[in-house]
Amino acid sequence: MTKKKALKLAQLYAYSGFGAEAIRTLELLGQHAPDTDRVASIARYLDGGQPPHPNPFTSLQRCESDAALWVLLIEGEMQEEAQLQSIEQSFARLPNHLRRQVGPTLAEILTDAGKLEPARRVLRAVDRVATEDSADTSQAKAKVAAAEGDGPKSEALLNEVIAASGAELEAPLALARLVDKRWSERGAISPQELDLAASYVVEFRRSEIGPRMLQTQIVAWSLSHEFDKAMDLLGAQNAQDIAVETLNRVAQILTERADDATFLRRVVTLTPEQKLALFTDTSVGLAERLVTLGFADAALELASRSQDKARRAERARLRARAALLQRRPHQAMLELVDDPSDAAQLLRGQALQMTDDYVAAGQLLRTVGEDEKADRFFWLADHPETVEHERDTKFLAVQQTTRLLSVPPIRMQDNPFADAKGLLDDSAKTRQHILDLLAKVDQ
Repeated sequence: MTKKKALKLAQLYAYSGFGAEAIRTLELLGQHAPDTDRVASIARYLDGGQPPHPNPFTSLQRCESDAALWVLLIEGEMQEEAQLQSIEQSFARLPNHLRRQVGPTLAEILTDAGKLEPARRVLRAVDRVATEDSADTSQAKAKVAAAEGDGPKSEALLNEVIAASGAELEAPLALARLVDKRWSERGAISPQELDLAASYVVEFRRSEIGPRMLQTQIVAWSLSHEFDKAMDLLGAQNAQDIAVETLNRVAQILTERADDATFLRRVVTLTPEQKLALFTDTSVGLAERLVTLGFADAALELASRSQDKARRAERARLRARAALLQRRPHQAMLELVDDPSDAAQLLRGQALQMTDDYVAAGQLLRTVGEDEKADRFFWLADHPETVEHERDTKFLAVQQTTRLLSVPPIRMQDNPFADAKGLLDDSAKTRQHILDLLAKVDQ
Protein backbone atom coordinates (compact mmCIF):
# COMPACT_ATOMS: atom_id res chain seq x y z
CA MET A 1 0.00 0.00 0.00
CA THR A 2 1.41 3.38 -1.02
CA LYS A 3 1.64 6.22 1.50
CA LYS A 4 -0.92 8.20 -0.45
CA LYS A 5 -3.43 5.34 -0.37
CA ALA A 6 -2.78 4.73 3.34
CA LEU A 7 -3.48 8.38 4.11
CA LYS A 8 -6.70 8.29 2.09
CA LEU A 9 -7.79 5.12 3.85
CA ALA A 10 -7.12 6.72 7.23
CA GLN A 11 -9.14 9.76 6.18
CA LEU A 12 -11.99 7.47 5.09
CA TYR A 13 -11.89 5.68 8.43
CA ALA A 14 -11.96 9.00 10.31
CA TYR A 15 -14.76 10.29 8.06
CA SER A 16 -16.76 7.17 8.91
CA GLY A 17 -16.15 7.60 12.64
CA PHE A 18 -13.68 4.73 13.05
CA GLY A 19 -10.95 6.48 15.00
CA ALA A 20 -8.97 3.45 16.16
CA GLU A 21 -8.82 2.02 12.64
CA ALA A 22 -7.66 5.37 11.26
CA ILE A 23 -4.85 5.58 13.82
CA ARG A 24 -3.78 2.00 13.12
CA THR A 25 -3.64 2.75 9.39
CA LEU A 26 -1.52 5.86 9.98
CA GLU A 27 0.89 3.83 12.08
CA LEU A 28 1.59 1.74 9.00
CA LEU A 29 3.08 4.83 7.36
CA GLY A 30 5.83 4.99 9.98
CA GLN A 31 6.30 8.75 9.62
CA HIS A 32 4.88 12.05 10.86
CA ALA A 33 3.72 14.84 8.60
CA PRO A 34 1.28 17.74 9.07
CA ASP A 35 -1.47 15.91 7.18
CA THR A 36 -1.05 12.62 9.04
CA ASP A 37 -0.83 14.36 12.44
CA ARG A 38 -4.09 16.22 11.81
CA VAL A 39 -5.91 13.11 10.68
CA ALA A 40 -4.57 11.29 13.76
CA SER A 41 -5.80 14.10 16.03
CA ILE A 42 -9.30 13.92 14.56
CA ALA A 43 -9.26 10.11 14.83
CA ARG A 44 -8.21 10.23 18.49
CA TYR A 45 -10.92 12.78 19.24
CA LEU A 46 -13.61 10.68 17.57
CA ASP A 47 -12.41 7.63 19.47
CA GLY A 48 -12.51 9.46 22.81
CA GLY A 49 -8.74 9.57 23.24
CA GLN A 50 -6.45 12.35 24.41
CA PRO A 51 -5.19 14.87 21.82
CA PRO A 52 -1.50 14.72 20.96
CA HIS A 53 1.06 17.18 22.28
CA PRO A 54 1.79 19.43 20.58
CA ASN A 55 -1.63 19.79 18.99
CA PRO A 56 -1.23 20.13 15.20
CA PHE A 57 -4.37 22.29 15.10
CA THR A 58 -3.05 24.90 17.55
CA SER A 59 -4.04 28.50 16.70
CA LEU A 60 -6.26 27.43 13.78
CA GLN A 61 -9.63 28.52 15.21
CA ARG A 62 -9.29 31.75 13.26
CA CYS A 63 -8.91 29.86 9.98
CA GLU A 64 -11.71 29.84 7.42
CA SER A 65 -11.38 26.11 6.80
CA ASP A 66 -12.60 22.86 8.32
CA ALA A 67 -9.59 22.96 10.64
CA ALA A 68 -11.35 25.63 12.74
CA LEU A 69 -14.13 23.17 13.63
CA TRP A 70 -11.79 20.37 14.64
CA VAL A 71 -9.47 22.53 16.70
CA LEU A 72 -12.51 23.93 18.53
CA LEU A 73 -13.75 20.42 19.30
CA ILE A 74 -10.33 19.14 20.34
CA GLU A 75 -9.47 22.14 22.54
CA GLY A 76 -12.98 22.28 24.01
CA GLU A 77 -12.95 26.06 24.39
CA MET A 78 -13.80 28.81 21.95
CA GLN A 79 -11.22 31.55 21.38
CA GLU A 80 -12.12 35.18 20.72
CA GLU A 81 -10.69 35.06 17.21
CA ALA A 82 -12.61 31.90 16.23
CA GLN A 83 -14.36 32.05 12.86
CA LEU A 84 -17.84 31.05 13.99
CA GLN A 85 -19.38 31.18 10.53
CA SER A 86 -16.72 28.85 9.12
CA ILE A 87 -17.17 26.50 12.07
CA GLU A 88 -20.93 26.27 11.50
CA GLN A 89 -20.47 25.75 7.78
CA SER A 90 -17.92 22.98 8.40
CA PHE A 91 -20.31 21.30 10.83
CA ALA A 92 -23.12 21.46 8.26
CA ARG A 93 -20.92 19.67 5.73
CA LEU A 94 -20.25 16.71 8.04
CA PRO A 95 -22.02 13.43 7.31
CA ASN A 96 -25.09 12.69 9.41
CA HIS A 97 -23.37 10.23 11.75
CA LEU A 98 -20.61 12.71 12.60
CA ARG A 99 -23.10 15.51 13.15
CA ARG A 100 -24.91 13.26 15.61
CA GLN A 101 -21.63 12.41 17.31
CA VAL A 102 -19.95 15.82 17.64
CA GLY A 103 -23.02 18.10 17.54
CA PRO A 104 -23.89 17.96 21.28
CA THR A 105 -20.28 18.68 22.27
CA LEU A 106 -20.08 21.57 19.82
CA ALA A 107 -23.35 22.99 21.19
CA GLU A 108 -22.00 22.85 24.76
CA ILE A 109 -18.77 24.60 23.76
CA LEU A 110 -20.76 27.34 22.04
CA THR A 111 -23.02 27.68 25.07
CA ASP A 112 -20.02 28.08 27.37
CA ALA A 113 -18.83 30.86 25.07
CA GLY A 114 -22.19 32.62 25.26
CA LYS A 115 -23.13 31.80 21.66
CA LEU A 116 -26.64 30.55 22.39
CA GLU A 117 -28.22 31.02 18.97
CA PRO A 118 -25.42 29.12 17.15
CA ALA A 119 -25.73 26.40 19.80
CA ARG A 120 -29.48 26.15 19.10
CA ARG A 121 -28.80 25.90 15.36
CA VAL A 122 -26.34 23.06 15.95
CA LEU A 123 -28.83 21.17 18.10
CA ARG A 124 -31.60 21.67 15.52
CA ALA A 125 -29.26 20.24 12.90
CA VAL A 126 -28.62 17.24 15.16
CA ASP A 127 -32.36 16.73 15.66
CA ARG A 128 -32.92 16.67 11.90
CA VAL A 129 -30.53 13.75 11.44
CA ALA A 130 -31.12 11.95 14.75
CA THR A 131 -32.69 8.51 14.55
CA GLU A 132 -33.59 8.58 18.27
CA ASP A 133 -33.18 10.81 21.29
CA SER A 134 -29.66 10.55 22.71
CA ALA A 135 -28.50 11.28 26.24
CA ASP A 136 -25.66 13.57 25.16
CA THR A 137 -28.04 15.64 23.01
CA SER A 138 -30.43 15.99 25.94
CA GLN A 139 -27.55 17.12 28.15
CA ALA A 140 -26.52 19.73 25.59
CA LYS A 141 -30.13 20.98 25.39
CA ALA A 142 -30.21 21.14 29.19
CA LYS A 143 -27.10 23.30 29.18
CA VAL A 144 -28.60 25.67 26.60
CA ALA A 145 -31.83 25.87 28.62
CA ALA A 146 -29.86 26.69 31.77
CA ALA A 147 -27.97 29.42 29.92
CA GLU A 148 -31.31 30.83 28.75
CA GLY A 149 -32.53 30.93 32.33
CA ASP A 150 -35.11 28.19 31.80
CA GLY A 151 -34.39 26.20 34.96
CA PRO A 152 -37.42 23.88 34.84
CA LYS A 153 -36.67 22.82 31.25
CA SER A 154 -33.02 22.22 32.06
CA GLU A 155 -33.87 20.13 35.10
CA ALA A 156 -36.48 18.12 33.19
CA LEU A 157 -33.97 17.28 30.45
CA LEU A 158 -31.33 16.23 32.99
CA ASN A 159 -33.85 14.03 34.79
CA GLU A 160 -34.68 12.40 31.46
CA VAL A 161 -31.02 11.50 31.00
CA ILE A 162 -30.74 10.17 34.56
CA ALA A 163 -33.79 7.96 34.09
CA ALA A 164 -32.90 6.82 30.57
CA SER A 165 -31.97 3.20 30.07
CA GLY A 166 -28.61 2.56 28.48
CA ALA A 167 -27.11 5.93 29.49
CA GLU A 168 -24.22 4.28 31.31
CA LEU A 169 -21.95 7.33 31.48
CA GLU A 170 -24.40 10.05 30.56
CA ALA A 171 -26.66 9.39 33.58
CA PRO A 172 -24.03 10.01 36.28
CA LEU A 173 -22.76 13.06 34.43
CA ALA A 174 -26.33 14.34 34.15
CA LEU A 175 -26.73 13.88 37.91
CA ALA A 176 -23.50 15.83 38.44
CA ARG A 177 -24.86 18.67 36.31
CA LEU A 178 -28.17 18.54 38.15
CA VAL A 179 -26.37 18.91 41.50
CA ASP A 180 -24.32 21.78 40.04
CA LYS A 181 -27.55 23.46 39.00
CA ARG A 182 -29.10 22.97 42.42
CA TRP A 183 -26.00 24.43 44.04
CA SER A 184 -26.01 27.54 41.85
CA GLU A 185 -29.70 28.04 42.61
CA ARG A 186 -29.25 27.10 46.29
CA GLY A 187 -31.86 24.37 45.84
CA ALA A 188 -32.35 21.10 47.69
CA ILE A 189 -31.46 17.49 46.92
CA SER A 190 -34.02 14.72 47.25
CA PRO A 191 -33.23 11.51 49.20
CA GLN A 192 -33.48 9.53 45.94
CA GLU A 193 -30.84 11.76 44.32
CA LEU A 194 -28.59 11.37 47.36
CA ASP A 195 -28.86 7.60 47.14
CA LEU A 196 -28.16 7.70 43.41
CA ALA A 197 -25.07 9.86 43.96
CA ALA A 198 -23.79 7.41 46.59
CA SER A 199 -24.33 4.44 44.28
CA TYR A 200 -22.49 6.19 41.44
CA VAL A 201 -19.53 6.85 43.75
CA VAL A 202 -19.24 3.12 44.40
CA GLU A 203 -19.92 2.10 40.80
CA PHE A 204 -17.43 4.48 39.18
CA ARG A 205 -14.80 4.72 41.92
CA ARG A 206 -12.09 3.26 39.65
CA SER A 207 -13.13 5.06 36.47
CA GLU A 208 -12.15 8.45 35.08
CA ILE A 209 -15.37 10.03 36.36
CA GLY A 210 -14.88 8.62 39.87
CA PRO A 211 -13.56 11.91 41.34
CA ARG A 212 -16.41 13.83 39.71
CA MET A 213 -18.95 11.48 41.29
CA LEU A 214 -17.35 11.91 44.73
CA GLN A 215 -17.45 15.69 44.32
CA THR A 216 -21.12 15.42 43.36
CA GLN A 217 -21.93 13.39 46.45
CA ILE A 218 -20.11 15.85 48.73
CA VAL A 219 -21.95 18.88 47.34
CA ALA A 220 -25.24 16.96 47.47
CA TRP A 221 -24.69 16.21 51.18
CA SER A 222 -24.06 19.89 51.90
CA LEU A 223 -27.21 20.94 50.03
CA SER A 224 -29.12 18.47 52.22
CA HIS A 225 -27.71 20.13 55.37
CA GLU A 226 -25.60 17.06 56.11
CA PHE A 227 -22.54 19.21 56.72
CA ASP A 228 -20.68 16.75 58.93
CA LYS A 229 -20.91 14.03 56.28
CA ALA A 230 -19.82 16.43 53.54
CA MET A 231 -16.86 17.77 55.51
CA ASP A 232 -15.84 14.28 56.65
CA LEU A 233 -15.79 13.15 53.02
CA LEU A 234 -13.70 16.19 52.12
CA GLY A 235 -11.18 15.25 54.78
CA ALA A 236 -11.05 11.55 53.92
CA GLN A 237 -7.77 10.14 52.71
CA ASN A 238 -9.17 9.12 49.33
CA ALA A 239 -10.58 12.62 48.77
CA GLN A 240 -7.35 14.60 49.08
CA ASP A 241 -7.26 15.34 45.35
CA ILE A 242 -10.84 16.59 45.17
CA ALA A 243 -11.19 19.84 43.27
CA VAL A 244 -10.72 23.05 45.24
CA GLU A 245 -14.06 24.24 43.87
CA THR A 246 -15.83 21.46 45.78
CA LEU A 247 -14.33 22.62 49.08
CA ASN A 248 -15.42 26.17 48.37
CA ARG A 249 -18.94 25.13 47.42
CA VAL A 250 -19.37 23.20 50.66
CA ALA A 251 -17.86 26.05 52.69
CA GLN A 252 -20.22 28.58 51.13
CA ILE A 253 -23.30 26.44 51.84
CA LEU A 254 -21.98 25.84 55.36
CA THR A 255 -21.72 29.61 55.90
CA GLU A 256 -25.19 30.28 54.53
CA ARG A 257 -27.20 27.42 56.06
CA ALA A 258 -25.51 25.71 59.00
CA ASP A 259 -26.58 26.43 62.57
CA ASP A 260 -24.05 28.30 64.69
CA ALA A 261 -22.70 25.24 66.52
CA THR A 262 -22.17 23.21 63.34
CA PHE A 263 -20.68 26.18 61.53
CA LEU A 264 -18.15 26.88 64.27
CA ARG A 265 -17.22 23.23 64.75
CA ARG A 266 -16.50 22.67 61.08
CA VAL A 267 -14.74 25.99 60.43
CA VAL A 268 -12.33 25.80 63.36
CA THR A 269 -11.33 22.29 62.28
CA LEU A 270 -10.38 23.28 58.73
CA THR A 271 -6.82 22.24 57.99
CA PRO A 272 -4.22 24.86 57.03
CA GLU A 273 -4.25 23.43 53.50
CA GLN A 274 -8.02 23.82 53.27
CA LYS A 275 -7.88 27.40 54.57
CA LEU A 276 -5.24 28.17 51.97
CA ALA A 277 -7.45 26.70 49.20
CA LEU A 278 -10.45 28.91 49.98
CA PHE A 279 -11.43 31.47 47.36
CA THR A 280 -11.47 35.11 48.46
CA ASP A 281 -15.27 35.26 48.37
CA THR A 282 -15.47 32.12 50.50
CA SER A 283 -12.97 33.34 53.10
CA VAL A 284 -14.74 36.71 53.33
CA GLY A 285 -18.09 34.97 53.90
CA LEU A 286 -16.62 32.76 56.61
CA ALA A 287 -14.91 35.71 58.30
CA GLU A 288 -18.11 37.76 58.16
CA ARG A 289 -20.08 35.14 60.04
CA LEU A 290 -17.24 34.45 62.49
CA VAL A 291 -16.94 38.11 63.45
CA THR A 292 -20.72 38.38 63.77
CA LEU A 293 -20.62 35.46 66.21
CA GLY A 294 -17.82 37.17 68.15
CA PHE A 295 -14.88 34.95 67.17
CA ALA A 296 -12.36 37.66 66.43
CA ASP A 297 -9.16 35.59 66.14
CA ALA A 298 -10.62 33.09 63.65
CA ALA A 299 -12.17 35.90 61.59
CA LEU A 300 -8.93 37.87 61.60
CA GLU A 301 -7.00 34.87 60.26
CA LEU A 302 -9.33 34.48 57.28
CA ALA A 303 -9.50 38.23 56.58
CA SER A 304 -5.71 38.64 56.64
CA ARG A 305 -4.58 36.06 54.05
CA SER A 306 -1.68 37.35 51.96
CA GLN A 307 -2.92 35.68 48.77
CA ASP A 308 -6.19 37.62 48.72
CA LYS A 309 -6.09 40.67 46.46
CA ALA A 310 -9.78 41.30 45.76
CA ARG A 311 -12.34 42.95 48.06
CA ARG A 312 -9.63 44.85 49.93
CA ALA A 313 -11.94 47.38 51.58
CA GLU A 314 -14.35 44.71 52.76
CA ARG A 315 -11.55 42.61 54.21
CA ALA A 316 -10.14 45.69 55.97
CA ARG A 317 -13.54 46.38 57.54
CA LEU A 318 -13.68 42.78 58.74
CA ARG A 319 -10.26 43.18 60.34
CA ALA A 320 -11.44 46.40 61.95
CA ARG A 321 -14.51 44.64 63.38
CA ALA A 322 -12.28 41.89 64.73
CA ALA A 323 -9.99 44.49 66.30
CA LEU A 324 -12.97 46.13 68.01
CA LEU A 325 -13.98 42.75 69.41
CA GLN A 326 -10.44 42.46 70.77
CA ARG A 327 -10.75 45.91 72.38
CA ARG A 328 -8.13 47.39 70.06
CA PRO A 329 -9.79 50.58 68.78
CA HIS A 330 -6.55 52.15 67.50
CA GLN A 331 -5.82 49.10 65.35
CA ALA A 332 -9.36 49.31 63.98
CA MET A 333 -8.77 52.95 63.02
CA LEU A 334 -5.55 51.96 61.23
CA GLU A 335 -7.39 49.30 59.20
CA LEU A 336 -9.91 51.92 58.04
CA VAL A 337 -7.47 54.70 57.21
CA ASP A 338 -8.09 54.55 53.43
CA ASP A 339 -11.80 53.72 53.53
CA PRO A 340 -14.22 56.67 53.10
CA SER A 341 -17.38 54.52 53.03
CA ASP A 342 -20.28 54.98 55.42
CA ALA A 343 -19.69 51.47 56.81
CA ALA A 344 -16.13 52.48 57.72
CA GLN A 345 -17.39 55.69 59.34
CA LEU A 346 -19.71 53.68 61.56
CA LEU A 347 -16.81 51.47 62.62
CA ARG A 348 -14.68 54.53 63.32
CA GLY A 349 -17.51 55.82 65.49
CA GLN A 350 -17.44 52.57 67.47
CA ALA A 351 -13.67 52.87 67.87
CA LEU A 352 -13.95 56.45 69.13
CA GLN A 353 -16.68 55.38 71.53
CA MET A 354 -14.35 52.68 72.87
CA THR A 355 -11.75 55.39 73.58
CA ASP A 356 -14.47 57.45 75.38
CA ASP A 357 -14.23 60.24 72.79
CA TYR A 358 -18.01 60.58 72.53
CA VAL A 359 -18.01 64.05 70.97
CA ALA A 360 -15.75 62.98 68.08
CA ALA A 361 -17.82 59.80 67.65
CA GLY A 362 -21.01 61.84 67.47
CA GLN A 363 -19.58 64.29 64.96
CA LEU A 364 -18.37 61.40 62.80
CA LEU A 365 -21.72 59.65 62.84
CA ARG A 366 -23.53 62.86 61.98
CA THR A 367 -21.58 63.06 58.70
CA VAL A 368 -23.13 59.77 57.58
CA GLY A 369 -26.67 60.70 58.62
CA GLU A 370 -26.77 58.67 61.83
CA ASP A 371 -28.36 61.51 63.79
CA GLU A 372 -29.92 59.29 66.44
CA LYS A 373 -26.62 57.64 67.32
CA ALA A 374 -24.78 60.97 67.11
CA ASP A 375 -27.16 62.63 69.58
CA ARG A 376 -26.79 59.66 71.92
CA PHE A 377 -23.03 60.19 72.03
CA PHE A 378 -23.49 63.93 72.60
CA TRP A 379 -25.83 63.09 75.47
CA LEU A 380 -23.29 60.68 76.94
CA ALA A 381 -20.57 63.35 76.60
CA ASP A 382 -22.85 65.91 78.32
CA HIS A 383 -22.48 68.29 75.40
CA PRO A 384 -26.01 69.67 74.92
CA GLU A 385 -24.72 72.57 72.84
CA THR A 386 -23.56 70.12 70.13
CA VAL A 387 -27.08 68.82 69.49
CA GLU A 388 -28.89 70.34 66.50
CA HIS A 389 -32.30 71.17 67.91
CA GLU A 390 -34.03 71.27 64.54
CA ARG A 391 -33.59 67.50 64.30
CA ASP A 392 -36.33 65.64 66.13
CA THR A 393 -34.33 62.68 67.46
CA LYS A 394 -34.98 60.49 70.46
CA PHE A 395 -31.89 61.61 72.31
CA LEU A 396 -32.73 65.27 71.72
CA ALA A 397 -35.88 64.59 73.74
CA VAL A 398 -33.81 62.61 76.27
CA GLN A 399 -31.41 65.51 76.61
CA GLN A 400 -34.27 67.96 77.11
CA THR A 401 -35.76 65.73 79.80
CA THR A 402 -32.35 65.39 81.44
CA ARG A 403 -32.04 69.17 81.51
CA LEU A 404 -35.45 69.46 83.19
CA LEU A 405 -34.36 66.97 85.83
CA SER A 406 -31.29 69.08 86.49
CA VAL A 407 -33.32 72.17 87.40
CA PRO A 408 -33.41 72.54 91.24
CA PRO A 409 -36.79 73.09 92.90
CA ILE A 410 -37.82 76.59 93.92
CA ARG A 411 -37.77 76.86 97.73
CA MET A 412 -39.90 79.20 99.84
CA GLN A 413 -38.14 79.29 103.19
CA ASP A 414 -40.44 81.96 104.66
CA ASN A 415 -43.55 79.85 104.02
CA PRO A 416 -43.00 76.27 105.22
CA PHE A 417 -46.43 74.99 104.12
CA ALA A 418 -46.07 76.42 100.60
CA ASP A 419 -42.48 75.12 100.47
CA ALA A 420 -43.63 71.63 101.40
CA LYS A 421 -46.40 71.68 98.81
CA GLY A 422 -43.91 72.88 96.19
CA LEU A 423 -41.54 70.05 97.04
CA LEU A 424 -44.34 67.50 96.72
CA ASP A 425 -45.39 68.93 93.36
CA ASP A 426 -41.78 68.99 92.15
CA SER A 427 -41.31 65.40 93.32
CA ALA A 428 -44.33 64.31 91.29
CA LYS A 429 -43.00 66.13 88.21
CA THR A 430 -39.57 64.57 88.73
CA ARG A 431 -41.05 61.07 88.87
CA GLN A 432 -42.96 61.74 85.67
CA HIS A 433 -39.83 63.11 83.97
CA ILE A 434 -37.92 59.99 85.03
CA LEU A 435 -40.66 57.77 83.62
CA ASP A 436 -40.60 59.77 80.39
CA LEU A 437 -36.80 59.48 80.25
CA LEU A 438 -36.83 55.72 80.76
CA ALA A 439 -39.54 55.31 78.15
CA LYS A 440 -37.54 57.30 75.59
CA VAL A 441 -34.30 55.44 76.27
CA ASP A 442 -36.07 52.05 75.92
CA GLN A 443 -37.59 52.93 72.54
